[in-house]
Amino acid sequence: MFFESIIIALDGLRTNKLRSILTMLGIIIGVGAVITMVTLGAGVKSKMEESFASLGSNLLVVTPGAADSGGAKKAAGTRASLTYKDAQAIMREVDGVNLVAPVVMAQFQMVYNNQNWIANVQGVTPGYLAIRNLNLDSGDFISQENFDAIERVVVLGQTTAENLFRKIDPIGKTISINRAPFKVIGLLSSKGQSAFGSDQDDTAFVPITTAQERLLGINFVHIINIQAIDEGAVPGVEKEITELLHVRHRIPTGDSNDFTVNSVSEIKQTASDSMRMITLFLGTIAAISLLVGGALGILLGYGAAFGLAKILKLLKDVDFKPAVDGWSVAGAVGFSIMIGLFFGIYPARKAARLDPIEALRYE
Repeated sequence: MFFESIIIALDGLRTNKLRSILTMLGIIIGVGAVITMVTLGAGVKSKMEESFASLGSNLLVVTPGAADSGGAKKAAGTRASLTYKDAQAIMREVDGVNLVAPVVMAQFQMVYNNQNWIANVQGVTPGYLAIRNLNLDSGDFISQENFDAIERVVVLGQTTAENLFRKIDPIGKTISINRAPFKVIGLLSSKGQSAFGSDQDDTAFVPITTAQERLLGINFVHIINIQAIDEGAVPGVEKEITELLHVRHRIPTGDSNDFTVNSVSEIKQTASDSMRMITLFLGTIAAISLLVGGALGILLGYGAAFGLAKILKLLKDVDFKPAVDGWSVAGAVGFSIMIGLFFGIYPARKAARLDPIEALRYE
């Protein structure tokens, strides 16, 4: 009976070619769409986790402005709510802190001979290299002497260097930043794309003292990076930093802080949850088309995912590999099988229970 059923099914497919093709196409597209969406989403999530892992799980970031509360941003504060002295106090008074690196940043036009480029210029301290796990390709990073003397020196990212110097070695050359001369002392190794698609090599670093006094004319900082001694010390360090800055900024009891302290692990978790929801949403939308098999859909899904990844690499230089997830395949195929079984067995069983005389009469 089993083989007879297969023969009858194949005969039905041959008899109704157009209907069979359209039905199979719907299932193929549905399975392919689910796998494409879920695979691309998993690939982006993997790339994001890789970027966060490079920062270290023991990193905390202090930014100006209060955290969201009740859907509204309370005591938004100003970008001047953090200072270099705050960073010094954290290093001096908070237990469990290994490194502190305040940062100021702004975009400036850079010029070398007839080449010019607009890049993100960051004013940093000597400890920034270690706290952000950066590596030098050649030359030196910002030193304590550069910092103390407020020197006009700069360390370039790969993208900035390539656009200003092409294939010329930039070390020792002088460029103009905001029409002021800066000597190139170092070139960073490539970091590539971030998890969110930005070019981490399109940057330049100068001493924070130089950026504050000679480029921006400010006495505050935009971000304070803190490296705890290990991941286990992060909760205690976060609590002590909050208490210290609350006192230093003379914030009345009950009022919101004019700063926010976040750990990289918290930021990573939030981003992961967001990506998980987006992937689930895209997969759910794609799964709807399964109502309209299987092996062609799987091949189409993986082909589309890897094809789109190649296109992104060529057009946007976004380098990530789609994560092959067996559960997405099993889920898509399983759901397709259940749909097929239900809509195949239910009408067949209903027809089998009909009184033959009644069936013939209606026929």
